[in-house]
This record gives sequence, C-alpha cells and structure tokens, in this order.
Amino acid sequence: MHQPNHNGTPMKTILITAFSVQPYKVGEYGLDWNFIRQIARYQKVIAITRNQNREAIEQCYNEYPDNFANIQFLYYDAKALISIKKIGIIGSMLYYFIWQIGVIGYIKREKLSFDITHNLNFYFDWIPSFLWSLNKPFVWGPVGFQPKIPKQYLKNYNLKYYLIDRISWMAKNYFWNFSLSYYLAKNKAGHIIFTNDYALENVGKVDNYSFLTSVACQDNDWIDISNNAPFAIISAGRFVPLKGFDLGIEAFANFVETLPVHKKSMCHFTLIGEGPEEMLLKKLAKDRNVDHLITFIPSMDQEFVSESFKKASVFIYPSHEGLGTLIADALSFGLPIVCLKNVGPGRLVKSDYGIVVPQGDFDETVHQLSSALADIYFQTYKRRSMRIAARKRFHSSFHWDIWGDQMAKIYAQM
Repeated sequence: MHQPNHNGTPMKTILITAFSVQPYKVGEYGLDWNFIRQIARYQKVIAITRNQNREAIEQCYNEYPDNFANIQFLYYDAKALISIKKIGIIGSMLYYFIWQIGVIGYIKREKLSFDITHNLNFYFDWIPSFLWSLNKPFVWGPVGFQPKIPKQYLKNYNLKYYLIDRISWMAKNYFWNFSLSYYLAKNKAGHIIFTNDYALENVGKVDNYSFLTSVACQDNDWIDISNNAPFAIISAGRFVPLKGFDLGIEAFANFVETLPVHKKSMCHFTLIGEGPEEMLLKKLAKDRNVDHLITFIPSMDQEFVSESFKKASVFIYPSHEGLGTLIADALSFGLPIVCLKNVGPGRLVKSDYGIVVPQGDFDETVHQLSSALADIYFQTYKRRSMRIAARKRFHSSFHWDIWGDQMAKIYAQM
C-alpha cells in the first residue's frame, strides 16, 4: 500500500533513468539532479545514472543528507562500449543510445519494484527511451529540440564542428522519420513532456502531453548593485561553438571601443566555464585587445557561479542551443539578459528584462549585441527597471518548485 505524501495523496515509486546527475553544477549540468529532487518532494524515487556521477552524488549525500529524502541512486554503465565516448560528440551520442538499451536489462536483473517509469531527456528529441518495454506507465521528457547551428556562426571554428553538426542533423532526421524504436517510444509513452512547440512538431501527433519550461533554478539572493559600480558583464557554459562565446567577446570588444578612455577600465567581462575552445577564445580576446578586461574562470560549480552572478550587471548569452539553461539563474539574480532570437534563450527572454537580437550576418549580429550592451550600460534607469522585471519573471515562471508541482499532477493522472 502506498504511503501518503505531504499533500495526502498516495506516494508512488518513480523509476527514473538520468544519464547525467551532477549535484554541484549549474546550467544543463545540474538539470537532472534538480528535477529528481523536485519529483522526490511528492514521490519515492529510484534514480539510475552512470558510475561517473557516483562520486559527486555520494559526496553530496555526506554533506546534505536531507536533500536525498525519498531518493535511492543506482549506477549502471555499458562497460563493454564505454570507450566509444572517446570518439567525441558522435561517440557520446552513440553511447547515450546504447545506454538507453542496456539499462533495461539492468533494471530487470535488479528486480526493482516501481509504479511509473520516467526517462529524463533534456537534450534529445530524437534518441528514444526503451522504458516502455517494462510494461509500466512511461513518462518521457522533458523532450527538447536542438536546431542546426547557423553556418555563419561557425566561421571562427574548425570545419569539424560544422560537419559534426550537420551529420548530427542527418541522424536526427533518420530517427524522426524512419526509426522503429523512436516510433514505439513516442506511441507507448503514457505522457510526453515538451520544452517547446518545436519539439512537439518534430515528435508529431501524440495524445497525452504537456509543456514545461526547459529551465529553472533555486531562488538566489539579489544584491541591489548601484549603477555607479563597475559594469560587470558575465556569461557561462561550455567553451564550444554551440554557446556562441566568440560572438560575446566580439560584441564586448566593439562595446568597449565606443567608451571614453577613462570608462573602459570600469567594464569587465567574466567567462565561466571550460571546454575544448578555451584557447581559441582567449586568442580572440587578445586579438581584439580586450584580454586585460576579460577573465576566464574554469568552473561551473554552483557556489562559485552564484557568487560571480551576484556581482554582475548584465548576462550575455549568445547561445544557439535549444534550452537556454542559464536564463533562470540570470533572472534569479535580477540580471538583464542579452541573447539571440532562437528556439532556446530567445524564446524565454522578454523585452521588459532583456534584449533579443535577430539572427543574421555574423558581423551584423556582433554589432547588435554590442549595441544592446551599450543600451543597458548608458540607460541606467532602464537597467534598474530590467533588474526588477527579471526578478518578477523568475518568481512567476522559473522556480524549481513549479517543476515539482507540475510533475505531481502528471503522475497523479497515470
């Protein structure tokens, strides 16, 4: 018999497969972890993830055991094929697909007892889950959508990124149109959660679905920074072409060039993250003569990122991704946001707390991003009103608790 949760409704056991669980990270790194915690507010959770996440999870348990109420973690790897991840992005995608297949056998061998299965899937609307084969109600998602990176925004990078992006796009189209396993996953799902209309359009006609914003975070302390303080621009994420950091550096350099000499030193750009293109980005900063005004910080740890965001004046996020995971973090700190008009960040940012730049020619995009920074810098009254609007938007739409409440309603209907 199911025990009641704190709302008085029966507490079910949810079996979750989550490829990446990193409790100390922010952005896309921390999505699965926070989603699991939200589900566990109302249900019991058995979460299966990879062994490489184990150390961080166990460390977090030792430090914050209360965060693991109603949660049991188990670990599985497709050991015979784990080396294919070394191939790169394509290898990682292939391993992700194989892991989805192999975890079914692991679940059967462990003889786990559960009421509902749920595949957490924030990145791929094209790689199917096989949890439906366990003959329990199956929830799939949040299912996102990642479009092609526009060709003009890859000009600063090695040709391999363009080829990988286009090969990935062909693989997606194969699964969308011809994969039997994909067809079965979407038709066997008792409920599919989408992050936006684009993901729904690609999956096609389904009976039971809902939408859930692709981003959320906890409430962070807002420091009301004086407009006379240094103008601190911040951005964060992996140093890969998808994130568009080269656009951010070019835009910052153009913006600084417009300032009087005595104002230049009062502006600073902090880039938080790590990745294979770090040296390219540092060289770009040096070539544009702004390397002395830019700090690269190789960390995505939650505590450190939060401290950096507290001191910032504006968040620039020229990413081409389909999620926009750090938008919620920026809003929680009351930061105005500058981003591109696309299916990810551009869909989430409104004019009362941000400036959305249309996609187009590379140089024109840089110019408009730079103009957006200047607009926020010079119009101090507007900057403050945008900060207030950002906080309001966070509380109404992007707090983690909204996710937990919505998931409780979905499970109750299954």
